[in-house]
Amino acid sequence: MDCFMNHKFDITNVFALFIKGCSKNSYNKVRTDYTLVFYPEGGYTFHFHNGVSLRMGKNSLLFNPSGAVYDIEVNESRDCYSISFDLATPFECEPFTMTPRRSQFFLDTFREANKLSRLTQAGAYMNLKSKLCSVISAIQHEYALGYISGSNYSVIIPAIEMIHQTYMSDTPSVSELARLCSVSPEYFRMLFKKKYGTSPVKYINSLRLAHAKDLLSTGMYSVTDVSTLSGFSALPYFCREFKKRYGVSPSSFATD
Repeated sequence: MDCFMNHKFDITNVFALFIKGCSKNSYNKVRTDYTLVFYPEGGYTFHFHNGVSLRMGKNSLLFNPSGAVYDIEVNESRDCYSISFDLATPFECEPFTMTPRRSQFFLDTFREANKLSRLTQAGAYMNLKSKLCSVISAIQHEYALGYISGSNYSVIIPAIEMIHQTYMSDTPSVSELARLCSVSPEYFRMLFKKKYGTSPVKYINSLRLAHAKDLLSTGMYSVTDVSTLSGFSALPYFCREFKKRYGVSPSSFATD
């Protein structure tokens, strides 16, 4: 998140859209541009292929970097607004979500950008570009008000390393993870949620489901074996969570 908040954007090729709510899950989206999306009513969860899941709540904003690969889970069919853009000099940044304080400002600005994107008259494009700049400026300003430094986030690195080493066989409690980082469980939860946009338990579940999907794709394992190898202790729970994430049962996915 810090990379976005401190970046000076050299913006090109701006385009805005109003996106009507969809009723079914989408898979394997790959971003070729940078996109900011505002969700007035939430309704979606993004499952990135690096194991991070970001759930869009009411008045939430999502940043999707170029090159991001993800699946979209439809919790509720809701409309949203997006502004996509390219950069003269590409930069690397993880996807993130935030709920801005001035939600009405963001909603109004995204709506205005959508209208401007459909105009061809002189000055419309530069006005659209200025709307994007206003959005980025507001994001950076709001983040600065509640800033958590990268050095603070580094505190939870031992826990993240442990999770990635053991997620297929163990589910450490928040207390264990916090103890490993020498912080309180409450502070650990806060840092983890701000960094990854989800709870430790859901983060571990996302890693397991992504691993299960990879195993099923090989066609070499039964659904029962995949459940066990991915760290799930109960087959019915694995099947339920897999279908919730990917929209199909593990057995159906394995035979596609």
